[in-house]
Amino acid sequence: MAQINMILTNGFDPDSRVYKEAKYLVEQGHKVEIHCWDRELRYLNEQDVMMEGFRIIRYGIGTQPGSGFKQLPAFFKFIKKCRTALKSAEYDYLHCHDLDGMLVGYFAKNKTAKLVFDMHEYYENGKLEKIYVFVRAVIRFLQNKSYKIIYVNETQTKEVRQKNIDKLVYLPNYPEKEIFKPAEKTFPEVLRVTYTGYVRDYGAFSMLLAAVGNDPRFHIAINGIGGCYEQVKLDAEQYNNVEVTGEFDYNDIADFYNCSDITFCLYNNKDKNHNTCIAIKFYESILFLTPILVAKETAMEEMCIKYKIGQGIDSSVEGVREALEYLYDNREVLESYKENMRKIQFDFSWEAIVTKLDDIYRV
Repeated sequence: MAQINMILTNGFDPDSRVYKEAKYLVEQGHKVEIHCWDRELRYLNEQDVMMEGFRIIRYGIGTQPGSGFKQLPAFFKFIKKCRTALKSAEYDYLHCHDLDGMLVGYFAKNKTAKLVFDMHEYYENGKLEKIYVFVRAVIRFLQNKSYKIIYVNETQTKEVRQKNIDKLVYLPNYPEKEIFKPAEKTFPEVLRVTYTGYVRDYGAFSMLLAAVGNDPRFHIAINGIGGCYEQVKLDAEQYNNVEVTGEFDYNDIADFYNCSDITFCLYNNKDKNHNTCIAIKFYESILFLTPILVAKETAMEEMCIKYKIGQGIDSSVEGVREALEYLYDNREVLESYKENMRKIQFDFSWEAIVTKLDDIYRV
């Protein structure tokens, strides 16, 4: 079996996709070691730990997540730490998560390991859109150096050069069926609107709170941490129907969805990545029969229309309020969405797709 080392530019909280990949690889008999960047210094007492058969090595290099290029000095320190640990080590593959992780891997790898570029999202957008020509050149260079390239949606493949097409491995971030806990879901008098995941799009949460905060017909639950968590938590104190739970264990997801009637899955629709991706919470919502609200003109709206399992709505306070009020007054619509989800409930499972990793890690 293979020795697989990974690069991850967060503290592994855990990162659900990375966790699922590592767990599967260990189950197949591989040895897995994850080198993480603990930017927020949250794991100073857990710098070298074992979890379900794989090793987690964290480097505590403090910086402010989400602060863009201000993080570069800390990023270079992380590269140096990984280079010291990995340059002379023996391993077969270096599996690099996201673009920044791949950059670290390129500079830190030993002479013989094969590079795997795990592209979790589309990178030529957001803060990087202004320099997309440079970013595209970097991505193509790193893809040229890769043994395999993992992607999650077709948009990511459009700029891949023909010589690298055979390297592509499709691995969308589906949820594990094993997290499913059956529950009889009925729609109560107070509709429960839930977001579960990384808390980073402050504008979307602001719209939700402004739309139905303090409206007794609704209860809002925001589960998770992220770049704007502290501000959202502070804002929530103004409302008596908003709960911000913070960090959670992966095994808590079932309880969150089983106590939810509607998934709030709106993101900034000016961000191309959000327009083209299917968030894991979208698939989780299907698994837990929870109708979904998404932004209009996105890939997730196309899925909602195709399967009749949710609605695309205007990304505005008025759009959010109108959609929620409509669903509150028309429970039969929610019930129809739920029944349509039942038809595809187990069609998007991690267990069925994760075997694509076997196409990469052959010994």
